[in-house]
Parts: sequence; C-alpha cells; structure tokens
Amino acid sequence: MTTLIDKPTPSVAKNTPPALKALFRPMLALALGIHGLLLFVPLSPEKKELPEPTEKPVKISRLSNQKVAVKPTPKPRVATSKPVVKRNVSSTPRLVVKATPTPLPATSSASAAPASTSAALASNSSATPLAVPPAAPVDNTPSSDPEAAAFAGPLDTITRSRTDTDSVERDLPVRDTSVPIGSILFKDPAPFFTNPDQDLVKPGVSAVEYLGTLNDLETALKDDIEPAYTGNGFTFEKVGDYGDGPVYEVKKDAVTRYLNFVLNKSKTGILVVVWKKSPV
Repeated sequence: MTTLIDKPTPSVAKNTPPALKALFRPMLALALGIHGLLLFVPLSPEKKELPEPTEKPVKISRLSNQKVAVKPTPKPRVATSKPVVKRNVSSTPRLVVKATPTPLPATSSASAAPASTSAALASNSSATPLAVPPAAPVDNTPSSDPEAAAFAGPLDTITRSRTDTDSVERDLPVRDTSVPIGSILFKDPAPFFTNPDQDLVKPGVSAVEYLGTLNDLETALKDDIEPAYTGNGFTFEKVGDYGDGPVYEVKKDAVTRYLNFVLNKSKTGILVVVWKKSPV
C-alpha cells in the first residue's frame, strides 16, 4: 500500500525577493502608526438643523357689503333778534344800583299742598294740574329802604356856584342826580359791591349818592356836610373808617343810618354810601 505524502507548500516569505523583505517591517510599523493616529482624531459633531419658524395663521374677516346709513348733521337754527324799540327820553336816566338778591328759603311741596288736593289728584290722574301763580318779584333796589331818601335830603342844602343848563351862573346843589352811579366811579369797588361788573351792591347798602365839585373830603365834611345834617336835626358822629373813607352814624328820632364818604376814582367828587347797619 502506497502512502501519499503531500509536499509542503513553500511560504510566501521564502519566495519574496530580498528587497521586498527589507520593506515589510517598516511598512507594517507605518500602517500601525497611521491606524493609531486615526483613533485619536476627534470626530466633528453632526450639525442639528434648526426647525423653521412656523407663522400662525391669521384669520381675515371680510368686510360686510351692507351700506351704513349716515344721518345728516342738523343745521343750527339762527335766532332772529327782535327789533329794538327806541324810546325818546327827555333827560339822562340815572343808573339804579342793584342790591344783591337774598335767596328765599325753600319750602316743601308736600307740606304746602292740602291733603284734600293730594287725594283728588291721586284719584283722578287725568285731572288738569293746578296753576301755581309765580312768586312776586323781590325789590332789591336801594329804594326798598324808604328812610334812605330822608337821610340823603340834607345833602341838597350844600350848593356851589355853577353854570346852569341855560348858561347862567347860579348856586346849585352839589348832589348830582344826573350822573349814573356805578362801580366804575369807585377807586376800589370791592368793599361796596359783591359783583362790580353787574353793579350789585353788598347787602345792607341802601343808596349811593354823588356830590360833584367837592374834591377835598376832609374840608367838605367839616365845612359843608356836617353842618348840613346837624342844622336839620340829625346827629352826626364818626364811628370808624371803611373802604378808604370815614363812616358817620347819623340819627334822627328813632331811625339810624350810617354814611360812608369816599372820593371817586378821579378825585373830582365825593361818593356817599348809605348803610342800614354799620360796616365797621
């Protein structure tokens, strides 16, 4: 029996030329070194893509096709002025100084109406309402003091030589009733008027008189005004000062008034304010 023995296969190293055998080890070392370096090289992280911003949907409302009715602007009414009737006045009217109106106390309508009237109105709702007469106007002018004229009377006895309307020079009273008396004549109207623009005097003022041609108050009081009152049975006594002028207590019988003397704004005359009560 014949035994076949395989011949050993010659190795590659044995068949490799000597020149290549000399490069085998250096190339193996170079390959191992390159692989080792690749292990230490850091890998760049993958860039994450940012999500794109999504815009929220906007709901668009459609305008209505209906027409809006616009009301025309009403034209303002022009008030027609009534014709002014001119009256012929023979003489210059004297401005009456108005007194401040005193408010009336309010009364309850429930207490004023009788019980029978209230019951009748409640039972018959269609009944005609009762006509209430208007309140009587309150006289707020200085003439509401009847004694004011009596206390201004002695001023008519003071006279000065002046040219009259007929161009004749004669002694005439210095009390001038033709001059309109108002707050404009006063240097400081505040002590005498609550509303100078409307010539409303303060409560307690009975009258305001004007003495023309007298521009020296102290001399006129001593030589003319005081003798005019004491010579007609009045007492004439100074009680103080008010509104840049003296105040005198004037009495006759049981009636007392207080006269306040001040120079006018231009210092060409004297204003006399008659008070019911002393302002000082």
